Amino acid sequence: MFREPNYAETVTTSVASKGHSLGILKLLITYLSPYKWVVFKSIIAILVASLAVLGLGQGIRVFIDQGFGTEGFGSLYEALGLMVFLIIVLSVASFCRVYYLAWLGERVVADIRFKTFNHLLSLSHSFFEERGVGDLISRLLTDTTLIQIIIGTSVAIALRNAFLLIGGLLLLFITSPKLTFILGVMLPIVLLPIIFYGKRVKALSQGSQERIGKLGVFSEEIFEAIKTVQSFVRENYESQNFKVLIESYFEKAILQVKARSFLTMMVMMLIFGCLCCVVWLGGLDVKTGEFSAGDLTSFLFYALLVGGCSRGYQ
Repeated sequence: MFREPNYAETVTTSVASKGHSLGILKLLITYLSPYKWVVFKSIIAILVASLAVLGLGQGIRVFIDQGFGTEGFGSLYEALGLMVFLIIVLSVASFCRVYYLAWLGERVVADIRFKTFNHLLSLSHSFFEERGVGDLISRLLTDTTLIQIIIGTSVAIALRNAFLLIGGLLLLFITSPKLTFILGVMLPIVLLPIIFYGKRVKALSQGSQERIGKLGVFSEEIFEAIKTVQSFVRENYESQNFKVLIESYFEKAILQVKARSFLTMMVMMLIFGCLCCVVWLGGLDVKTGEFSAGDLTSFLFYALLVGGCSRGYQ
């Protein structure tokens, strides 16, 4: 018995079963290792883009505190110039990030397809008789595209979120240790219900996928035996069976939609309720002179940034 090619299939199977796991990255290291310089440039681009985003928070603080001060238009133009500079750096770094990671994804996919094709050429006739040619072509051309998505999107988002999360937390503490402590106390109150209910949404989603699988299996069985079905005039009977499966999927899908909608509402209420408390407490400090309006604005900017990044790891 001949084994199927272990290039594309091994990676794509792991993609489907484990998502963004470290195991996938280990499998991809072999294919990324010849292009270390491009990987390095990609990481630098992500780091620079993350620093530019973090710098925008400080740019906002300077723009509000100095730009709207009594020093005249000079300070306003300087603050605006700082913001424009950071936006340009962010834009250029984002271009480099997207280009280099997309290049890596395309290059790795091309390498895997080439190795898989060569491996297929070395297999015997019996291998191709046991497996459909369409399935092999799908693995060779379509399934490997998932690898490009992993490299070009998932890895980039994970690295960017890691940089922004660490930098955002650090700048939150530097800006206001008191408000950071209060935010840290509120964070579990916000995240725990979201994580708990998010697991229910995920379970419902898995149930919907199972029913889609049943629809696929049922359809395949019917169409493979279409001559038998038509010979015994079973079209209406099988149509009713399919309708039962369709309605079962629909009911499960609606439960998932309702749960996801409720989760969205919960997220909005908890996160913005938490931010309102922080704004109120920070506003009191602004009134007493312990905090500037720019400091409060930049703190909220970093709080939203950290909140968005932390959501990406759930």
